[in-house]
Amino acid sequence: MARKNSPRLIGTPVEEGARFELGETVSLAVRSSERDIAVHVYSQPRFFRELFSRVPLARGITRLLASLSRFFSGLQYSSLMHPQLSVRGGAKMRKTARLFQTTPQVISAMITALLAPIALLSGLWLLPWLVERLLNAFGGVPYLAVNLVACAFRIAGLYLSVAVCARMKLLNRLSMYRGAIAKVTNAYEIYGANPTEAEVRRSPELTERSDGAFLLIALSLMMIGCALVRVDSAWLAILVRLGMLFAGAAIADECILPIENARADSILAHLRRRYARLQLLFTLDAHPQMLEVALCALRAAIDNDVSDEID
Repeated sequence: MARKNSPRLIGTPVEEGARFELGETVSLAVRSSERDIAVHVYSQPRFFRELFSRVPLARGITRLLASLSRFFSGLQYSSLMHPQLSVRGGAKMRKTARLFQTTPQVISAMITALLAPIALLSGLWLLPWLVERLLNAFGGVPYLAVNLVACAFRIAGLYLSVAVCARMKLLNRLSMYRGAIAKVTNAYEIYGANPTEAEVRRSPELTERSDGAFLLIALSLMMIGCALVRVDSAWLAILVRLGMLFAGAAIADECILPIENARADSILAHLRRRYARLQLLFTLDAHPQMLEVALCALRAAIDNDVSDEID
């Protein structure tokens, strides 16, 4: 289906809501504790970001920093908008919460805060370490080969741990709002600036441009670079890994941009469909009420957009 609007809308999930950037306009919509939708709109200058976004390689680093900034600032702003408590728990959890004079929401948050690092450490460190020890036990295997095999398992562990964490309590709410944002973004690009709820519901679940998928590719390239470079100093290793992260982001963006911007009838469009499937790791089906919140955030962004007129 032909797209009517250019993909200049950027969406990010926040706590119990959605955040959209449209030009210099930023809008947040959050399902509040009163069960209505709270909306906050503000302006954010984009001069320096757009300046560096035109420079090859530098635009990848800019995209990396901007993606992280959007996510964490969105979480900070949404937490101030009194979002609803998404976890009420069963009878046993409520009884346990009363015993410790807290709420099921806090207990779920504590469990998630404990399990998420365990999942990440298992995928990024424990699994590659076990593979490395196993290969070294045979003897005679070159160091570079061991490192590259361990790197392959580390990348697989990254993808697996992201998928596991995205389905944990509370974090799965972000993944569901990510699905709502994807549908609203596609509806905006396909049907025009004022999509209806029906058009949003029948829009695709995966977007053609995803900062989450870009970050996964950038991290994968960083891991490959770290596997090829051996550093003995701990402090130097931190600097090397940081440099590899920026280099991975720069290379990833240059490789991904032609795929994201490819015409629907081109060969690269087939690659884009495969690349878009990475979003399945951190995108879940959204509840209709989540679609309502995301659509509200879109309309707030459009109503307050002062940039070029929307087609």
